[in-house]
Amino acid sequence: MTMVFSRSDFEQVKEFVVLSAAIKLRVQDAELEPVRKLLDLIPKANPSLGAALANFLAAYDSWYDFHCELDAGGKAGNLSTSETEKLMALIEARDNTRLVLIQTLGVIQ
Repeated sequence: MTMVFSRSDFEQVKEFVVLSAAIKLRVQDAELEPVRKLLDLIPKANPSLGAALANFLAAYDSWYDFHCELDAGGKAGNLSTSETEKLMALIEARDNTRLVLIQTLGVIQ
């Protein structure tokens, strides 16, 4: 399946996740801060959330980059066994780190 959203869409999703985490932590004026600054502030304010966020963003990047690589090679819908296995592992990592992030956000008061 061809990737259905652009790099810009992908970056916006990541920015939304970072902003949502910062708002949950009650970072003052989070909506007005650059994402890079929020990425520095979040682990200082809550190391577990910082780690969960970093792990999710890394897994999300790996999944998206591999999808783009497959699309660029015209492989969408015609993956080898090893490509399918790698994609499934990346999807699992993305989804698992997302769940950890959601759980971590859920315990923040």
